[in-house]
Amino acid sequence: MGRERIGMNSIFIKIATLLAVGGALSAPGESHACKCAPPPSAKVAMTRSTAVFVGYVADMVTTGPGTEKLTEHERMVVLKVRRRWKGEDMQEERVATRKVAPACGYPFKKGEVYIVFAEGGPERRRTGRCSNTAPYSEKLARKLDKLEAASR
Repeated sequence: MGRERIGMNSIFIKIATLLAVGGALSAPGESHACKCAPPPSAKVAMTRSTAVFVGYVADMVTTGPGTEKLTEHERMVVLKVRRRWKGEDMQEERVATRKVAPACGYPFKKGEVYIVFAEGGPERRRTGRCSNTAPYSEKLARKLDKLEAASR
């Protein structure tokens, strides 16, 4: 009986170890919490971003034009540009983000207006919760106006 118990304990320990190691090595999934450094100042965020604009969320898609480079964990947010501080002069922007907030995706809502800080070229812009992207606010818009004026 003593040997059987030692054998069973050994098997239990091996199985527990395999499960723990397997979980630690698994690819990051949608359930992992997003961890961001403190957001930079608007000035630093504007410098780091390739596009900064006010946009109205017209649609959110995972298939169709412009979605070919999306991963299975991303969605494309289609925004109608209302004001731009940085980036190409386009009336519409397509910005990729993770599908869920715990995976650092920005929680855009259709019909809402945001100030978007995006990286990448016009063919592959992206943003997320760790950027300075935020719901539209007059205060932030005025700050960006001042930064734009100071850079001229």
